[in-house]
Amino acid sequence: IDECCVGTSCHEQSTCANSLGNFTCICNSGYSGNGTFCEDIDECEEEECHSSATCVNNPGSFVCNCNPGFIGDGVISCSDNCQVPYLFFSTSSGTFSYNTEESTSSPNMFNSRVNALLSFDDMNKRLYFYTANDEITSYNLNGSDLSTITIQNVEFFTVDGRNNLLYYHQRLQDRIFVYNITSTQSTQVGALSSVTGTKDMEVKNGYLYIAKASYPTIIRYNPRNESITPFNSTTGSAQSLSVDEYDNVIYWANYDGTSHRVMRTLLNGETVDLNITYSGEIDLTSDVFNFYVLVKADNRIDQYLKTSIEKQKNVTFNGPIEDLIIAYDEDECCVGTFCHMNATCSNYLGGLNCSCNDGFTGNGMDCEATNCSDLSCGQNQECVQVNNTFACVCKDGYEEPDCRPTTNCSDPSCGQNEECVLVNNTFTCVCKDGYEEPDCLRPMTMCNIPVVVYYGPSAINYQVTINNVTTSGSLGSGGAKDMNYDRLSRRLFYYVSGNFYSVEQDGSDLRDIGAVGNVDRFTVDGRNNIIYYINDLTDIISKFNMTNSAETDLGIRAKDIDMDSVNNYLVIVRTDSGSNIERYNVETEVVDAIKAGGDFPQDVSVDADNGVVYWVNVIGGSTFKVKSTSYAGVTIDLNITYTERIEIAQDEVYLYVLVVSNETIYKYRKNTWEQMGSIVVPSGTSGVEVAFDIDECCVGTSCHEQSTCANSLGNFTCICSSGYSGNGTFCEDINECEEEECHSSATCVNNPGSFVCNCNPGFIGDGVISCSDNCQVPYLFFSTSSGTFSYNTEESTSSPNMFNSRANALLSFDGMNKRLYFYTANDEITSYNLNGSDLSTITIQNVEFFTVDGRNNLLYYHQRLQDRIFVYNITSTQSTQVGALSSVTGTKDMEVKNGYLYIAKASDPTIIRYNPRNESITPFNSTTGSAQSLSVDEYDNVIYWVNYDGTSHRVMRTLLNGETVDLNITYSGEIDLTSDVLNIYVLVKAENRIDQYLKTSLEKQKNVTYNGAIEDLIIGYGEFHLKENKSIFKFGFLFLYQVAKKWSSHW
Repeated sequence: IDECCVGTSCHEQSTCANSLGNFTCICNSGYSGNGTFCEDIDECEEEECHSSATCVNNPGSFVCNCNPGFIGDGVISCSDNCQVPYLFFSTSSGTFSYNTEESTSSPNMFNSRVNALLSFDDMNKRLYFYTANDEITSYNLNGSDLSTITIQNVEFFTVDGRNNLLYYHQRLQDRIFVYNITSTQSTQVGALSSVTGTKDMEVKNGYLYIAKASYPTIIRYNPRNESITPFNSTTGSAQSLSVDEYDNVIYWANYDGTSHRVMRTLLNGETVDLNITYSGEIDLTSDVFNFYVLVKADNRIDQYLKTSIEKQKNVTFNGPIEDLIIAYDEDECCVGTFCHMNATCSNYLGGLNCSCNDGFTGNGMDCEATNCSDLSCGQNQECVQVNNTFACVCKDGYEEPDCRPTTNCSDPSCGQNEECVLVNNTFTCVCKDGYEEPDCLRPMTMCNIPVVVYYGPSAINYQVTINNVTTSGSLGSGGAKDMNYDRLSRRLFYYVSGNFYSVEQDGSDLRDIGAVGNVDRFTVDGRNNIIYYINDLTDIISKFNMTNSAETDLGIRAKDIDMDSVNNYLVIVRTDSGSNIERYNVETEVVDAIKAGGDFPQDVSVDADNGVVYWVNVIGGSTFKVKSTSYAGVTIDLNITYTERIEIAQDEVYLYVLVVSNETIYKYRKNTWEQMGSIVVPSGTSGVEVAFDIDECCVGTSCHEQSTCANSLGNFTCICSSGYSGNGTFCEDINECEEEECHSSATCVNNPGSFVCNCNPGFIGDGVISCSDNCQVPYLFFSTSSGTFSYNTEESTSSPNMFNSRANALLSFDGMNKRLYFYTANDEITSYNLNGSDLSTITIQNVEFFTVDGRNNLLYYHQRLQDRIFVYNITSTQSTQVGALSSVTGTKDMEVKNGYLYIAKASDPTIIRYNPRNESITPFNSTTGSAQSLSVDEYDNVIYWVNYDGTSHRVMRTLLNGETVDLNITYSGEIDLTSDVLNIYVLVKAENRIDQYLKTSLEKQKNVTYNGAIEDLIIGYGEFHLKENKSIFKFGFLFLYQVAKKWSSHW
């Protein structure tokens, strides 16, 4: 008799070992006793923690926690937190420093670099400054070792001192690049090429943490394996972040569309709103005990205590503050990692002095003794004599620093798709993301969508996530006693009221399989059309042939069974054998043991692809532990324990645990066994199963190339794209010209998936509502720090004239109503007619650029903080986000023409067109690079745009059929552009110059220069009216001529 199988008097914290005619109870690790009684060993009475740590005993284990004010692993190291946090902030007067630990401290000028972006390399204790001349300067906190590098178009940056890298956000391309400080090479981070809307970054512990304007708002990038981990699902837009390496949390600023809120996110994704709210834009940083909030509008930095979230004090300045960072001046003597153990350390600013103690000689870094009695070696050290001197060296099996145990990732030999990680103080090889066992050679099945099915006597329900949308539902009426999924037929089988049934995953096609009595649990062998079940009266396994309804007993008693349809095994939990878990080969009928006896398995779930059995061990009837056993016989305790009955199921990535009494299914990630979420289930739910829906859109369908595939549970749909009609498997272009009405002076041109109304030769307009004759005078408007100027492009002797005094305005022209719009730094958008009449002003915050749709009285704008496109209704004064464009990020410019919104983007596709009528989006080209500016030519139906290829800025021309031509007009610095009927105008920002090119020949005609920076440019049209054979020019700004003369000194 296997007493361990039958049940013994062994303690719940012991292991039963069966032997011939006997058995032995052995207390588990961390416990002592005779096996029938086991008590916890207090390791804190025997183990030694660090001298600055406290030992905490836990059941079966212990932990060493560094004391408050110290950091480290608690065993080998607990470093005194000998860091003096200094707050650095940049202003228009220079960069200032502030000692946060001195209550009487006031800011001091640190250097004269104005409005610098800041970063601190805490590994090498270097401070970095990025200034407007594209220079990044760094040096030690004592001012030594100055170094300067040049990187263009940096919006913000962070330094990885460990790997000598500098990550920066490239403003023009809206992408993250990395600069290797050693090799001086700069490259885009390929794994982050799809990340847009980046607002801030920070490197901590080798990871790059990123704040984004869209979901997920906080992500972490691991450069070692190029994986990306999302951290939270909070709605809003992250604007700034600071990673707290001491408490393993992320503090960040969340803009919810109205206010800026300080949030705290744990590394498990749990996010808390700290109820610290500001109406205006904020930035933040943190040290060990505090976080600091820069309130930009108030030129103030508020200091909050992390533990209580109470405001402690603030630092104010008499001008705008650009950036802030915490840097640590290290008291090297406090850290104690530099001088010899037999030397005395004297600290001074930026350095230290080491002098050997009495009885020792040397330079302080190395002090020698005359005999071993003068030395006090550590626990893992021994005293040896070398060349007539005595020194403490590490014992065999230990290594510097601090004579730690010799363990590193060079021990395991990891495979091609594996990586070495530290698990429970042991280095081991695990599969990289995207690969799975065995041997990490097989990519995960990406086209399988797991469907979690939970059931009970009265109901069968499911939950599935498709395209990031989670839905729940019922699989018909009635319930089930037990369920099983057959991966070959992809059908769900269930047993209720003495009968087997099968059904599709969406509840359709219900089939009556056959009547069988007294079924407790069952599993399906779809390959051989067999159902194996356990008789609830005899506990004996029988098989039911679904073809002829024949039944056969296997003569094997079991508690639970599951089918491995990949390897053709029936996995059995035994109740009458010396083995706990066995495999039954359904072809050869040979049985072999997977796990020996000693436990009490209850529920089993087989991972057939990886040859692993997950099972529930019942201890004393009141403790339920999840374990796994491989086909090789290796059993692992997964540290998942409950005090109530549980049922389990699993998919490729997760293990699902149903706690029956809690009415909850908990989800655990297999590679880390971290709990990732839960599903609340109805009362009476008694079991859980996982089915797999094929994502037909992923596998490949018969959908037409001009249609979109939409996956659903158990099915898919082909939907013809906008501008096309058909059943989805066949789509043909709709000739909109047969249905749509153009202007009477326009011609309709049908394009694939769209149409356009072109005003006839000699007319201009949108082609739908208006086509005016071509008596238009194109005027070039451009804004500067002195105001906005106008320039008659048709007069060869023309010079710019002052139009108004609005400085550095963003410009837009409403061609429908002939109104000019100006957006200024005070968040006001002013518009009026070209003769200066009918002035109107509205207020919209955080506009980065905008364009006006005069036909529909709308104003589209890019919201700087949220990196999204909004629309303002000029009539109703309501502002809303454009829902159809919610996924569009990295927007660089926009323009409305003929009722369409054309958008320039930093990533592929670089040019898209949005149709507000049906909310469709049309991509226009796949040119590599980054679109920076665009101008839509409504006369020739082309788009002129600026492409930044990482080196130069090139003027491109794209037809509405997507054909793109490089015009070979190239500039090294940033440019902007606009166009009229005959010409293209290129603003060369670095040279304060606007170049004019003829569209037909692309030859440069002339240029307009200014003696200061030009912010923006736009073409506006004035009209000539012919009356009595005289040209009467009606352009109201002519009356400003006398005002303009006084400004002529600017040119």
